[in-house]
Amino acid sequence: MKVLFDHQIFTTQTFGGVSRYFVELFDQFNKMGDLDFELSALYSINHYLINSSMKKEFIPPVQFKGKKLLLSWINHAYSVRQLHNQQFDLFHPTYYDPYFYNKLKGKRFVLTVHDMTQELFPDLVPVNDETSQRKKYLVDRAERIIAVSENTKKDLIEIWGINKDRIDVVYHGNSMVISNLNTKIPGIPEKYLLYVGSRHRYKNFFRFIRAITPFLKIHPEINLVCAGGGTFSKSELTLLHVLEIRDQVLQFNFDDSSLPLLYKNAMMFIFPSLYEGFGIPILEAFACECPIACSNNSCLPEIASDAAVYFDPFDEDAISWAVQELFYKASLREDLIKRGSERLSYFSWVKAAQETKNVYDKCIEGY
Repeated sequence: MKVLFDHQIFTTQTFGGVSRYFVELFDQFNKMGDLDFELSALYSINHYLINSSMKKEFIPPVQFKGKKLLLSWINHAYSVRQLHNQQFDLFHPTYYDPYFYNKLKGKRFVLTVHDMTQELFPDLVPVNDETSQRKKYLVDRAERIIAVSENTKKDLIEIWGINKDRIDVVYHGNSMVISNLNTKIPGIPEKYLLYVGSRHRYKNFFRFIRAITPFLKIHPEINLVCAGGGTFSKSELTLLHVLEIRDQVLQFNFDDSSLPLLYKNAMMFIFPSLYEGFGIPILEAFACECPIACSNNSCLPEIASDAAVYFDPFDEDAISWAVQELFYKASLREDLIKRGSERLSYFSWVKAAQETKNVYDKCIEGY
């Protein structure tokens, strides 16, 4: 069996969860050796791909006007050529552009659905964004659908009425590389709570900030470190000033080497999101022995199981209680770290690759 993957996500993403997902699968498929596959991307500036077993010849990392458009055009043309050649048994697009569908000539395809954020939070989607419509088009036509969690599978069934028998759940693995965790990052405070990633509206950042403000005021020696997500917006800065906690809330950009340290040295990681398709930061925190307080909705209890303190993300008092519960109970933090380490063993890219191959086998065999 030969599986063809297209260029889509590797043309558009330099960093990101979707491209990392596919690169992790590629690396495992290479190690397995019993699956023939090809990636139809000639050029990419994707960080994970460049550093993977799928290394190719890439355009030098110099910027010029129209570079992204040029890369997209070249990769798209190459993917179309590979589709026309028909030298594959199964197709797995890396995102939701349906350009390929009328070129399959009867060949089947598998689609991975990473979340249903746009469908559940349509007000966050630009008016001219067609991602949701494209996703629905492909979901309706895919031979099989890979959902990254049982919750995402449930969303597909409830929102779009997809037949549950067409959906296979394949969990992510952990990509966090653990090294030199006994060192510290310059500029990071001694005692801090950790928030990781974007702060878009469904991430619930404003409610979270209001919830922990009384705690931060009682403990002026404690900071909140926001890792990634870009510098604070004007509205975020206004809120921090109004609440009088601006000096205690810090934002830092990070790379793959510093993020493990941020987790490891944090007093706790807090994940107040209203919705996640999988929740990769949970596995990252587990890997770095960082206790977790997180929302009790979407997939988060499914992934974290008994290794987190949960709260209602719509209830500021509940968020505040969870933070204080972890802060004041050292034994609870230690217990969650132990449980997190045990829970982490349930997730691996080796397992994800084998289960993904099982999905491919189902497609080829017609069930």
